[in-house]
Amino acid sequence: MTQGNAAPQESTDWTTGICADAVQAQGCAEIVPCPNFLGDAVLVPEPPLAPISREEKETLFARLDKALRDPATLNEMQAKRCAIWQPAVVKVLSHLIARFNRCAHVRFDLNLATVCISFDEFKILLNELLENALAYSNPKSDVVVKGRVSGSAYLVCVSDEGEGMHEDDFSHVTPYHQSEPQEDDGLGLHLCKRIAEVHSGALTIRSTPGEGTTATVVLPLG
Repeated sequence: MTQGNAAPQESTDWTTGICADAVQAQGCAEIVPCPNFLGDAVLVPEPPLAPISREEKETLFARLDKALRDPATLNEMQAKRCAIWQPAVVKVLSHLIARFNRCAHVRFDLNLATVCISFDEFKILLNELLENALAYSNPKSDVVVKGRVSGSAYLVCVSDEGEGMHEDDFSHVTPYHQSEPQEDDGLGLHLCKRIAEVHSGALTIRSTPGEGTTATVVLPLG
């Protein structure tokens, strides 16, 4: 995802999908919160998330794509739950933040909630959005990751103070085709979009040239 240099005062909104009501657990839904979460027990964060290869992204994208066509796979994925717990999120993303040398400029503000998504998918989704924010913003500017409950949904916003994007900058993100990978096919962005869609959510990107970009993911509460 690239940044544009268009004049300020123009805002771009790229929205994919509409958040539905929280997905209802079916049968014995597997509850997968942060690691070692048992009632009131201490939540122990996972190790930092290692860099994700393109091959790993393609594999996950293919599985998500299959889920949209296969009700059994879709039900299995929608039955997962995770607890959005800030220390765990910070821990798994620490490797990415350190790689950009931005530890002093990334702020997290995540309310605790249970969301209809696996922790593995959630951390990959945040990794992709945060990596874009870090890559396309001033090295000394702030990046904020905020999470809030809104009705039956949980909203996660990743905001940067970069150059922002013009509507034309979205045009290079062509529909992703696994059989015909291209350098600028926007696999990471399409992966985030697909994760949200599988879980009856939405991905929205709002950008104002000269001010910055905010990516918002809406997911149903568990």
